[in-house]
Amino acid sequence: MANDWKKTARGQALEVLEEVFQEGAYSNIALNTHLSKSHLTDKDKALVTEIVYGTVA
Repeated sequence: MANDWKKTARGQALEVLEEVFQEGAYSNIALNTHLSKSHLTDKDKALVTEIVYGTVA
């Protein structure tokens, strides 16, 4: 249960942002990789995208 937050849209966004800012990953590639592996709804994927690009921009 402790890692359930990683399955949420906000948790996925955080993981992408950590890759971008800590590891120097390209945001579009990291985002695409995470979203393609996730089981999120389209609405949640849109939220992840907005959070990531809104933070990086």
